Amino acid sequence: YGERVFVDMDGEAFTAEASGIKEINQALQRLWLLYHTAPTLMVGSPATINAITNKITANNNVSMMLVGNQGGNLQQQNKFIGGIMVGGYTNQYAQHAGMSTLIDIIAHPYLPDGILLLLSETLPPDTYRFAQDSRCFALDVLRPYNYFPLASTDRNINFDIWFLETLKCYYPTAQAAIAGFRTDQ
Repeated sequence: YGERVFVDMDGEAFTAEASGIKEINQALQRLWLLYHTAPTLMVGSPATINAITNKITANNNVSMMLVGNQGGNLQQQNKFIGGIMVGGYTNQYAQHAGMSTLIDIIAHPYLPDGILLLLSETLPPDTYRFAQDSRCFALDVLRPYNYFPLASTDRNINFDIWFLETLKCYYPTAQAAIAGFRTDQ
């Protein structure tokens, strides 16, 4: 499959730099140089996303207060809203035509702390123009959803649902991971 992009931080915290976080920028640069692709999604635990938010806001002196008079949302008008959330990250290497420079960030409750996945959901259209499919992932349904009503023994409606699916990754080298970092700083 080629060289993988995996960063083991061995218990260290993220390193802030002027353009973001050093370890994330290095992974993005390696994905671009090796495979000419850019992630479209970053997935981490809530503590991981909090560590990214804290590092970016501490580095850039971002104000953490919003005055709620913007937009048409009546519930937020005339209120002060505190706190900040990083919902995306800018990929400074994905300036190629057809590639998004904004990477969405989501917190997933089942990922352990200290792991950040950088996922490429699609391939760049002009770089991999001979590919049969531009998706990096596909959900293969081996057995579709089947609904089986069961015998009732009380007032509840008992049922069972059976299914069998698998997630296929067509291009694993377009994926990256950063693991083993501290989330308490």
